[in-house]
Amino acid sequence: MLVIRAVLATLIMIALFFAGVVPAKAAIIIGGLLLLTRRVKSRRVYAEIDWSLLLMFAGLFIIVAGAQHALLSPTPLRPWAGFISTKFPCSAP
Repeated sequence: MLVIRAVLATLIMIALFFAGVVPAKAAIIIGGLLLLTRRVKSRRVYAEIDWSLLLMFAGLFIIVAGAQHALLSPTPLRPWAGFISTKFPCSAP
């Protein structure tokens, strides 16, 4: 029964991809359907989750996104543009 559900979920996921559904949305849909058709109690599943590790990764993604937005945007690099272009000339036209 589990193999049938897994194959069916995979086929539906592939169909959703080809239908143009955003992958994250398709994953949420399939994950929700699989959660509705499970035999394991929710408490057992939640007990197995390492919440501190999950929180650490969520914080890491937030910090990386903030650093990417603040440090890699063109505004902070604008004063260095002249220096970089003279010291490291580009061969592109």
